[in-house]
Amino acid sequence: MQKCLLIILISIPFHVFSATHNMHYRAIDSLLMVLDEEIAKENVYIQSHQDRISTFKSSYLVKNDPESAVALNSILYEEYRFFKYDSALYYLEQNLYIADKTNNTSLFTDTKLVLCNLYIINGLFWEAERILNFMNPDNLTDSQKRFYYENRMRLYGHMNRFTVDALNESIYFQNFMEAEAQYATVNMDGEENYLEDIQYLIYFYHKRIDDLKSLCEQTIQTTQMGERMYSFACKWRGMAAELEGDPDDQMYYYLLGAISDCRGNIKNNTVIYYLTRHLFTQNDIKRSHKYINYVLINANTSNSFILKSLIADLVYEINKAYETENRQYQKQLVLGLILIFLLFIILLFSLFVLMKEMRRARAAEQKISDTHRTQVELNKKLSDLNVNLAQTNLLKEECIGIIMGVRPYYIDKMEEYRRQVVKYLKQGKVNELHEFCRSENKLSNEMDALYKEFDQMILNILPTFIDEFNQLLMDDARIYPKNGQMTMELRIYALIRLGIKDSANIARHLRCSVNTIYNYRSRMKNKSKVLRKDFEAEVMKIGMAQKIDIDKM
Repeated sequence: MQKCLLIILISIPFHVFSATHNMHYRAIDSLLMVLDEEIAKENVYIQSHQDRISTFKSSYLVKNDPESAVALNSILYEEYRFFKYDSALYYLEQNLYIADKTNNTSLFTDTKLVLCNLYIINGLFWEAERILNFMNPDNLTDSQKRFYYENRMRLYGHMNRFTVDALNESIYFQNFMEAEAQYATVNMDGEENYLEDIQYLIYFYHKRIDDLKSLCEQTIQTTQMGERMYSFACKWRGMAAELEGDPDDQMYYYLLGAISDCRGNIKNNTVIYYLTRHLFTQNDIKRSHKYINYVLINANTSNSFILKSLIADLVYEINKAYETENRQYQKQLVLGLILIFLLFIILLFSLFVLMKEMRRARAAEQKISDTHRTQVELNKKLSDLNVNLAQTNLLKEECIGIIMGVRPYYIDKMEEYRRQVVKYLKQGKVNELHEFCRSENKLSNEMDALYKEFDQMILNILPTFIDEFNQLLMDDARIYPKNGQMTMELRIYALIRLGIKDSANIARHLRCSVNTIYNYRSRMKNKSKVLRKDFEAEVMKIGMAQKIDIDKM
């Protein structure tokens, strides 16, 4: 039932869930399980991402002109932007090198603006500010100017959110407002925002929570899970719920964003950090400890400075709480063990009292049943006789198994001796060569004797084995051995009747390959009157009629 619920939660459009607020609450437990499954598949997503990157890199070897190189570097940058900061930086630097080499000032400026954005999303605020301060927006095109002011808003918005200095916080907010005012004067020409995230920042810093929620839900409906904008919208939607004091909506949207980050292989994922922080505040120590370790691994993979700085204090707090919880659990475990020990002592005392009472009851019962003792003893002897008769048949089968175990062991010793002779042969000893030739005949004779002895024992103990076995086969598939020697098929199923069912063990006894045994068994099953799956079970019943008669005596 839970599997079906998980499939429904992921396969249908997630905007359906927002239709009913209460459904968010019911979905949280299931989404937590989905997130755990997605984290477990991390290596699969990483391998898929690396394969896609390898495909792009191989195409770079084919096209080596500057324009193609710039395009491919941009593609590889996008692949690494939210996956690994160092690699993304490398491909931007490659484009800067090409722009400088070809004296392409437009490409150089565009790449610098993209580099500035990379610095911002990874927490290198001073490096990003230095790039922006060196640029004169009056010398930029409208598109570049728009991107320039977008970066300024992102920069000061992030610095405002993450600073711990109240004075700097107000300064950064003022800088954000100034950048927003300049941004509004730029000619957009109907173009969309570079990362489509500026409007989120504007709504957030102007406390327009309803507009922020509406924009987030619109983005969630028009994007797919695994896309960066889907994760981005879920993060802001969760932050809006946090501002409104709605922990269930907060958890719900953080979970959607975290699952999307896992599927999209987004490693500088702050949304799962917010989820972990929220779980920690909800006192879910075990799960928050699990997720913070996952975030820490992603931070090291992506080398995102902002993610590392965010989780630094949280890692310590969660680990400390986790250790405290473990110590409390250990104390409870010790108390539980002490309680179990006390209960065990009480149980032993109760058993002692019970046994004492039972002895008294047996003594009284013995006095009452003295007049029937003779009859009881006779019944017991008869019962023991029946048991002994049944055990005699079992003993016969065990003896066959023992004998069959001795023979292969002796043959193995002969085989070992033969290998030793081969070793001497390699040393050029003629006498050992002669002994080797004789040992093959001896081995063959031993095998013939083994088969003959085995056939004789089976037919002595189970005289109806061949007839009953043939009754299980179709008429044209029945086996009628000659000269009192059973065929390989009969020997295989005789061993199965004795309880030796493993093909490897049967092959060892009959000195043939496991594939040969498997082929014989499959061939007989195909020729049986009963169902394939019941054939060997029916073989195990051969000769049971005699035992049943003995039990009824």
